[in-house]
Amino acid sequence: MSSMNILMINLIAPSWPDYELLETGDGVRLERFGGHLIIRPDPNILWPKSRPEDPAWQSAEAVFIGKEDSTGWRMDDRLRAGWPVSWNGLKVTVRPTPFRHVGLFPEQSIQWQWLKERIMASNRPARVLNLFAYTGAASIVAAQAGAEVCHLDASAGAIRWAKENAALSSLPPTAIRWIQDDGLKFMAREVRRGKKYDLILMDPPVFGRGPRGEIWRLEEGIEQLAELTGALLSDQPIGLLVNFYATATYPISIERVFADRLGDRLPLQAGCLCLQESFSGKSFQTGFFLRS
Repeated sequence: MSSMNILMINLIAPSWPDYELLETGDGVRLERFGGHLIIRPDPNILWPKSRPEDPAWQSAEAVFIGKEDSTGWRMDDRLRAGWPVSWNGLKVTVRPTPFRHVGLFPEQSIQWQWLKERIMASNRPARVLNLFAYTGAASIVAAQAGAEVCHLDASAGAIRWAKENAALSSLPPTAIRWIQDDGLKFMAREVRRGKKYDLILMDPPVFGRGPRGEIWRLEEGIEQLAELTGALLSDQPIGLLVNFYATATYPISIERVFADRLGDRLPLQAGCLCLQESFSGKSFQTGFFLRS
């Protein structure tokens, strides 16, 4: 499908019992993960707070302050080890990191639901490959839906965290195949082995390093990534999901690269991932996606 025929859409992830975006403004966002409020910066927030005097702003238990603190956060010491957050049977530990992230992207909940429905509707044992898979929420959702899952990340720490989350979600140790490797190298080996996957997920970073120092840059690696994706998809694929954040590359350019290699096998839908603020009801864009 040609990129010229793609209509960008907004997917707005609703709040769920263990997550809420209360408000954004003045370069930060106020969120609730489980029973705890946190404040962290976001460079895309270019507007003032709508309710700056709301007591919730003063009630945050963790605030990202950057280099003034060795962890980047000013927080209640009880939160440093993390705390559990649940979504429809998925249970993970959120934990403040020095990079302002907490190990979970809540806007992905709308993709988790899509993933679960797509796997269950296939009515067959689906093989799923999750690349750049981070702390494993999507891998766990796929496994819980009955898929055979291969989870790949270059970071040993991310894989340890993902394994903890899988155990917390009551998955047996063998439910997911865990791989620490450079994504492109692993995909190329799987192609040579003749392996196929029915659904491929990925969240490629703008810049990253493999476990042996391999350099990844999105604009340089995206063409090979798309080509290998096409080679690894089965003859009757049930889906493809590409999430990407903080990139200066136009989403329609990334869509075109994948569309040129997948042809008519998987017509793509491109769009923006958003969250909705409780205070104002307005939506806040967090990233982009392609899916089919």
